[in-house]
Amino acid sequence: MITVVDAPCGAGKTTWAIQYMNSHPDEPFIFVTPFLTEIQRIIDATGSDSDHRFYDPQFINRPQLLGGETFSKTKGDDFYDLLDRGYNIATTHTTFQHMSKETVTAIMQGEYHLILDEAVDVLSPYNDVVRDPMDKVNAGDAGWLLANNIIAVADDCRVKWLGKDIENMQEFMPKYYTIQKYAEAGSLILVDNTFFAWEFPPDVFQMAKDVTILTYLFDSSFVAPYFKIHGIPYEKVGVRKVPEKDEYELCEYHEDLELRKKWLELIDLFDDGTVYKGKALSATWYKRNITLDVHLANDATKELSKDLESFLKKVKAKPSDTMWTCPKGNRHNMAPKGFFQTRTLSDEEKTGKDTAAVDAYLEESNLMCWAPSVMKATNKYANRHVLAYMLNFYANPEIVKYFKSMQADFDIGAYSLSCLIQWIWRSAIRNGEKISLYLPSKRMRSLLVDFLNGKI
Repeated sequence: MITVVDAPCGAGKTTWAIQYMNSHPDEPFIFVTPFLTEIQRIIDATGSDSDHRFYDPQFINRPQLLGGETFSKTKGDDFYDLLDRGYNIATTHTTFQHMSKETVTAIMQGEYHLILDEAVDVLSPYNDVVRDPMDKVNAGDAGWLLANNIIAVADDCRVKWLGKDIENMQEFMPKYYTIQKYAEAGSLILVDNTFFAWEFPPDVFQMAKDVTILTYLFDSSFVAPYFKIHGIPYEKVGVRKVPEKDEYELCEYHEDLELRKKWLELIDLFDDGTVYKGKALSATWYKRNITLDVHLANDATKELSKDLESFLKKVKAKPSDTMWTCPKGNRHNMAPKGFFQTRTLSDEEKTGKDTAAVDAYLEESNLMCWAPSVMKATNKYANRHVLAYMLNFYANPEIVKYFKSMQADFDIGAYSLSCLIQWIWRSAIRNGEKISLYLPSKRMRSLLVDFLNGKI
C-alpha cells in the first residue's frame, strides 16, 4: 500500500512520521530524506540510545554490528548489512537511489515500512547519476551502442543489454561498463535514441511492507506520471494537528485555498516597475549569456547581478537574512558584493582551503546567502526573510518528452511552480513570518500569483 501525505510545507508531515515510528517500536523502518542534516534529526527524535534507534549507512564498518571486522565497504554494502540485521535506517535519497537488487530483496524479506520525506527523484539524466565524470555519455555513445547491437530499446524506452560481458573486451570504453550495470538492473531508459536517463526501479515500491511519501503538490511531481506509467496505485491523504493531544494524525486530503490567502499576506512580492527586462533566465539563457569565469564577467552578468543588488539595497537586506539562487556554476559571478556568504570567515576558517573547499565549508556551515534552486525537506534557511529567485525554472525537456511518449500527463508549469514553492518555504515563511521576494522571471511570478489567488 502506498500512502501519499500531500500537505503544505510546515503542516507537520515529518513530525507525524516521527510520532508514528516512535509508536511502533517493534516495526522496522527506513526513513529517506534529501539531506544529511535531516538524518540526525530523525536519529535524535527516535532515541539515539534506544533499541529502536536508527542507523545511517556509512563507508566505514561498525564493530558493534560486524564483530570488529575492519575491512572497508561502501554505503550500499552497509545499507544491506543493516537491513540484513533488521535495524532501522535513516538515509539520504542519493544512497537510497543506488540500491542493489540484493538490497531491494532484503527490504521485502525484512517487511520494512518505507517513509520518503519528499518524493524521490524517480527520473534523472543519466549523467547526473553516475559518480565518475569519466562515465558520462552523449548521443554519440547511444548511437554507437545501438548500431553495434550492444543495446536495444523496448517500446517503453527501457534499455536492454544485448552484448556479452564486456569486462575483458578491450575495444569497449570503460564507461560502457556502467551502462551495462544500469541496463541489466532495469533502471536505464533511452529517449529518442539519444538521451540516457536513470529511472528508479518500480519494484521497490512493491517490495516494502508499505510506503508513505511526505510531500506537497504531489500531482506536480515526476512521481505522479511515473506511478501512472508503471500502474502503481496510491492513496492521497492530508495531515492535521489534534490540539487536545498535541499530536498529528492523517486525515482526508483537502485543498488549501484558505491557507493560500494567508500566504499572500505574508509575501511582499517586490516590484519597483523595472522588474522585467526581457531576460529569459532559463538554464539555456544562463549558458548563452552569463560567464562562469569570475574574472571575465560580461555585460549581461554585471547587469543581472546589479538587478539583484538593487533589490537587496531597496529592501535593506542583511546577508545573514538573505537567500538567493541562480545556476550553481554562476553563483560567484552573480553574487553582489557582500552577499555570497552571511559573514566574513576568520583566517583560521580559510587556512588551507582553496575556493572549492571554502564553498564546501560555507554550505556545510549554512553560511551561504546563495542556496540551491531545488530544495526540499530542510529547515536550515528558516531564519531568512529576504529572497531572490533569479531563475525561470523548467523540467528537463527530455524527461518531459519521455512522459509524453508514455502518454502520462505532466504539467510543465505546475512542476516549475512546485519547485518554486518548495524553495520559498525553506525560508521564514514556514514559521508564519513575512518575507520579501524578488522574482525577475515574468513566468515564475505569474505562476506564483495565480497559485496564491487559487487560480491554479
